[in-house]
Amino acid sequence: HPRTGRGVTVAALEEVRRKALARFETPPALADFLWDQVARRLGPAAGEAVPGSRQPLCVVDPTCGSGALLVAATPTRGYGVDLDPGAAATAARRIGTVLGGRVKAGNALLDPLPFPLRPAFVTERRELLSRLADLRASGEYEAAERLTEPLRRRLSDRLPLELRDRQPFCWALEFPEIALAGGFDAVITNPPWDKLKLLERECFAPELRELHESEQRRIRARLAGEAAVRTALATEKRALAAFRVHLRESRPVPAALAGDANAYLAVLDMADGLLRASGALGAIVPGGFWADLSARAWRDRLFATYQAVATWGFEPRTDAFPDIDQRAAVFAARKAGTGPGGPVIEVRAGLRSLAELAAGAAVPVGIALIRRSAPESAAIPPLAHPADAAIVEKLYAVGPAFGTGPWQPRFGRELDMTTDADVFDQVPAGAPLWEGKRLGAFEICPVDAVASGAWPACRQGCGRAASCPYRRKNGQQLWVEESRLGARDKGHAAHSRIAWRTVARADRQRRLEAALVPAGYRLGNSLNYLVGDKHSQQEKLTLLAYLNSLVVEWRFRHLSANNNVNLFAIRQLPVPPGVAPGLVELAGALTDARPGAGPPRGPLRLMLEARVARCFVLSRDELARILAAFPKLPAADAGAILSHFDRSRST
Repeated sequence: HPRTGRGVTVAALEEVRRKALARFETPPALADFLWDQVARRLGPAAGEAVPGSRQPLCVVDPTCGSGALLVAATPTRGYGVDLDPGAAATAARRIGTVLGGRVKAGNALLDPLPFPLRPAFVTERRELLSRLADLRASGEYEAAERLTEPLRRRLSDRLPLELRDRQPFCWALEFPEIALAGGFDAVITNPPWDKLKLLERECFAPELRELHESEQRRIRARLAGEAAVRTALATEKRALAAFRVHLRESRPVPAALAGDANAYLAVLDMADGLLRASGALGAIVPGGFWADLSARAWRDRLFATYQAVATWGFEPRTDAFPDIDQRAAVFAARKAGTGPGGPVIEVRAGLRSLAELAAGAAVPVGIALIRRSAPESAAIPPLAHPADAAIVEKLYAVGPAFGTGPWQPRFGRELDMTTDADVFDQVPAGAPLWEGKRLGAFEICPVDAVASGAWPACRQGCGRAASCPYRRKNGQQLWVEESRLGARDKGHAAHSRIAWRTVARADRQRRLEAALVPAGYRLGNSLNYLVGDKHSQQEKLTLLAYLNSLVVEWRFRHLSANNNVNLFAIRQLPVPPGVAPGLVELAGALTDARPGAGPPRGPLRLMLEARVARCFVLSRDELARILAAFPKLPAADAGAILSHFDRSRST
């Protein structure tokens, strides 16, 4: 540094660069495991000739980084592509080729030849492709590049102007020998997990690409007033929009690219198009691949056109990816060619170390069960034991999916805390406004607790006393001036409603918390709710008991891979039909509980857990398995729940 004289190490610069490119190298043990699973699905052992051919297996990593997965796939014929020329050069060196040979630098997702047009292009240009393949086979890579330069320019001219300098990569021309062979034998990839949005890695301006995200924010804030920066950001925005349209039109699998699109799904779409008819696919993806709606199309495709599908799930911050604070998943599958894929998928979840990959057996989960238990998202349940699959079967045999079963609920979201800010303030007049921080399981904060004297005494029986909103700087009660709501008033507040938190932290014992909000209260956008005009008070209390139970929480975590309490997860929860009198009594007591009045909440909740398990016709062993899935549940509480369960046998 010119002023301080302090230097920056090469290692520190490389770390900044790695984070800026959203690159997390695949550990060798995980790379070896993934390749082993892919090789098993190819039929012949890795490195042997493909039946009917003298060529070795051709394997590609379209986001190869420095080549960890390609190294694991030796002695096959490895190919790779990466946006970063430095990483691509390292990968080429590690697998014994040169940059520009079987490993190239470019944007693998930006193919100017859309996938639907590729077969016709190969047929029409077969003679040229054959000549290119011969040149590449003899190591004359530069001659092949020169021969195709005019055609490359014509194909690139098909792209929007904003994308022509973004390293387009025409797969048919870059690897003509593969295009002539009908595709790769296998695709293995650890794609970027970021989202395709403005100023992220797929469409960075070159001068911003290698900066850490926080550094980008600082520089953009400092230079926000300069016309050059505004012009650059506008150019990036146009390029991103064009890139997203390109992905939507060119992929073999219809990708859900509305809103923030996941980059890894676009890579999987591309991988599917690169495979031959019976090729194998292996990928390392976010845990959301199992449950997110954005990945629904890909799960459907796996179930319908792939065979031998297996997946393994890691908890956050394991030795596989210690820097990543979210779940990760690995999957391997083989294309079925034509016709439907297999009837089951093998699942292993909850892995906390790479060593556990080789230990234990996978759980076979029927595709029919997945579709019945998750009709909207086709979420793959993260099961760790075959008994867990039997529990899921039983839950949905007793309680159909909430949104499509007998309950037929209607959901709502009322006031936005930003756009509707003009209709509420701190003046105590009108209807009290409820936000997520004021709601817990069976609990809602009293209106104006400080002025009424309820606080701090109300903390004694409150499950959220440690984060009491009245102790926060922004914890004041807000009131809605209903005369200013106008057309936004749908009359839902005229009835009591079940509301639940939109987001719950991962370190909480429970992530789904619901309460019965009395009539006359208004709800902020952090709370979704069940419209209350079609359900009786007894039905609402029954439903409240289910939503706050550990049995339903156990299933909820299957349906929501992240910590968001998404509405589609609520709609797919198992909820038995009808009113359960025992649950009504307990849920009513918990809802009305006040410090010093009646039995404390704790014992009532433990008793309720046992009764919910009875409603689902669970056995004692099945209930014990569910309770064991909650490490933050005190052992004494788990024992008490099982004792209540045993005592309720005759009731």
